[in-house]
Amino acid sequence: MTKRMLLSGICAVMTLAGMPTAPAADNLVGIGTFDRDEAEIMREIRDGKGIEEYDCTFDLFTEDETWNKCLRLTAGPVRKHKVSGNGISGAGVIISGDGGKGIPVEPDQFYDCSFELKGVPKRAMLDIIEYRTEDGKTVSRVLERGLRFAPGKDWRSFKKRFRTGMTAERIELYFYIWTYVDKPGSFGNDLFRPGDSLLIDNLSLVRDEQFPKIKAMLEKSGEPFRVAPYAVESDASCPFLPIELAAPPKKIVVRAAVNEKKPLPVAIANLTDSFAQYRVTLEVPSAKRNAKRPFYDSGVFGLSGYPQEKINVREALRVKDTESKPISSRLDPLVDVNGASVISVPAKETGAVWFDFDTYDVKPGVYHGNLHVIPLLESVKYRQRGGAYSDMKPAEKVIPVEFTVDPIVLPREAVRPAHMCSPCSREEGFRLESDIGARIFNIGTRLFTPDALGNAESKVRRDIADYQRWARLRGTDIIFFVKYEALKVSQQIFNPKKNPDQKWTAWEEYVKTVAKVMEEAGVDFKSYYVLVKDEPANIDLPELREAHERLKRLYPEMRTYVSACHRTEGEIDYIDYLGRTTDMWAMSDGELARPGVFDKLSRVKSEYGAKLLHYTCSVSMREPLSAYYRRHCWRGEFMRFDADMMFRFTRSINPDYGDLSGKVIAYGEISFSIGGRVMPTVRYMAYREGMTDIKYLQALREQRGKEPEIAAFIEKAVERVVRTEANSVSAPGEVREEIRRLLLEAK
Repeated sequence: MTKRMLLSGICAVMTLAGMPTAPAADNLVGIGTFDRDEAEIMREIRDGKGIEEYDCTFDLFTEDETWNKCLRLTAGPVRKHKVSGNGISGAGVIISGDGGKGIPVEPDQFYDCSFELKGVPKRAMLDIIEYRTEDGKTVSRVLERGLRFAPGKDWRSFKKRFRTGMTAERIELYFYIWTYVDKPGSFGNDLFRPGDSLLIDNLSLVRDEQFPKIKAMLEKSGEPFRVAPYAVESDASCPFLPIELAAPPKKIVVRAAVNEKKPLPVAIANLTDSFAQYRVTLEVPSAKRNAKRPFYDSGVFGLSGYPQEKINVREALRVKDTESKPISSRLDPLVDVNGASVISVPAKETGAVWFDFDTYDVKPGVYHGNLHVIPLLESVKYRQRGGAYSDMKPAEKVIPVEFTVDPIVLPREAVRPAHMCSPCSREEGFRLESDIGARIFNIGTRLFTPDALGNAESKVRRDIADYQRWARLRGTDIIFFVKYEALKVSQQIFNPKKNPDQKWTAWEEYVKTVAKVMEEAGVDFKSYYVLVKDEPANIDLPELREAHERLKRLYPEMRTYVSACHRTEGEIDYIDYLGRTTDMWAMSDGELARPGVFDKLSRVKSEYGAKLLHYTCSVSMREPLSAYYRRHCWRGEFMRFDADMMFRFTRSINPDYGDLSGKVIAYGEISFSIGGRVMPTVRYMAYREGMTDIKYLQALREQRGKEPEIAAFIEKAVERVVRTEANSVSAPGEVREEIRRLLLEAK
């Protein structure tokens, strides 16, 4: 292959009207191409032995013995992990800058880290470690943890954008590989052995130059505040400053299809040195608002001719996104605006209001309104004559809104059902889950106790009845997952003394209880699955197969599912081992990124007729809105899965995951629950946008999919979003607009 283009000094930026194009930024990693003197390079890197408990080596490697020098990490021998007791092998290297002091960065700035990987390990990881000075001491925190990348036999390029904290001074980049070893000769889910290597090359770290230019522009604008709509996927970390504020539009134009939930997020930047409050309303244009009476408002909420009840207005709240010091925050919970439709914004900060339009059964057409943003703490200049006000000059901003519902009808149902890994205790939560395609819901394994038999008032029966009632009201069909750890729970209920001779008797009694309770609740075998063991390892497979076989002997029609069984790769062909007794397989996106894995997993459908779904389970609120949330359903489309799953919608009252008080940060959940209410979040909205993208894709497939050019477009569109432009924030939205154009062409 030809030598790859060096990434040093390259930075792609968005050009906005009225703003100069940002110049290329300097690469802060001077050794990024690893072609300098070896001694010079080694001064800027060190091993990761102080972080992980494995031996490893790293060195410079000349790939083709002529020109292409790169950094090589070589996995060390197996060692025992101090915490888990498992065997572990791995390697790690820290890029720490000149003299090992860290790479200097500026606080509250965006940086792009680019690099290329190649090697045997099927997963490489990156942590970004941030340093600051506090009370004369150097304090560190992990800014980004466990970022996953999939190397291959050929070089692959990757890019990660991150934002430094408000007190950041330096960072380090920690690249590493690791794998658990269950027993000698049995290697874990990353399929490499001691002596295997990962190659790293063309490492670049550059500051995004557009962000500081926007900040400077707003400082010099002289305006008390600015208003602009912004993209759903905009970075929500605080201080919040979406790029759209640099060039606010004179008119807001929004387009949607029939049967769509369409968000319109609006940013309000307080550019003053004082706390401010703003009344933010969407109003039907007034016929009396003219040159002589420019400040006359209709007072009628919404858009002309658009059903008022199909517009929700929410405020984005600022919450912490970490428990580590220094505490950082982001806009995430979307709560109903107060009765006065007023939001508060601190000095030099930006708030946000989200308008959410429901176009289900709305007639196609163009609907007009005005967005009013009124600062309540600023003075108004006016004249008063005869008790009447005239010549008023308030600082209010009035922006026309044009909302078009195109003659495009999307499917009412999501293309694939979703499962959000948590129970619903409120109808409001069920509705929000249903809006993002959820049709699979949790029933806890611990609820199937002997006293639930014949007891319509037991918690399990009441939970099932609630789900059934809510589903009828929405006209949807649902299925249940009985989860988690059914085998383990069966011992706690029917074999509390842990008598090994009673193990399988207890399991069979539990299975009979599940079957009977479900029958009494009117749930047939086709409407639920049982999760016997969550994310099993090699050592768990014999027990898991035994449990499945005993379940199937009792009730051949009862269905089972397995999660993340690909962790067992290496010793047992788990598909053949469990295929005959497994009805659904849930596979992690992080593992499916590996070459060839999906081809192997497709056998569960072709040979055993089972369902296949994928899932993610990051518990970080900092996951990128576009790459993680919006693209989730795109990945399901790319892999042709039967369902999409994400951990999780809402937190349960569980000491392991916090409570509903808001004292702790979200642990993966994409809703906000407090005081008996369940509300969406910014991350929820990004997920919903991705689900809607796939509905657009399905509408195109159904209406024009038989045309060869359209069929080719659909295939390339999915490839573009998931692979070729996987790091592009704008790609999903651009593809949706192209689909819209193709659908309208056929009208």
